[in-house]
Amino acid sequence: MRASRLLMVPLAASLVMLISSCTETTTGPQIGPGNILEATVNGTKLTFDVATDAANFNTYTIATNEARFAGPLVSAPATTLTLRASYDLDKGPFPKTLTGSDVSIIFIEINVDGTFIYNCPIGTQSCTITLTGSNGETVDGTFSAQLSESLGTPRTVKIENGKFSVKLKRQ
Repeated sequence: MRASRLLMVPLAASLVMLISSCTETTTGPQIGPGNILEATVNGTKLTFDVATDAANFNTYTIATNEARFAGPLVSAPATTLTLRASYDLDKGPFPKTLTGSDVSIIFIEINVDGTFIYNCPIGTQSCTITLTGSNGETVDGTFSAQLSESLGTPRTVKIENGKFSVKLKRQ
């Protein structure tokens, strides 16, 4: 009887280890730090400050599934980049590429020549945002765009290799 009890202890411990090793762990995509917004704009790599968010602009509106965020250029605060994406960040799945009316990318540049606002031309697929993951607080992704100046001038802005990891306030 004593020998059977001694065998039961290691058997029970082995059974617990076996069951715990079979439990499924749910892991989403790797999420970044929540303070990145960068892109190559007309051939120059630029970094924007999304961490400060002084205007409380970086939000995710649950009712409309709209994520929006913006940041001033780190070296020249008069230049800003704004992104908007319509997608249910809570349900996913990821990655998800959006274009057309589901996205908006706006680049504003203020310099000695004036204020220039560049955005996605209406009715085109020239702006793309790929959402690579979200944990409900931070959204990550990539983007590219061919923007036109809003006053109809021939000025354009080409955005390549865009990358973001942004903390969003839920509302």
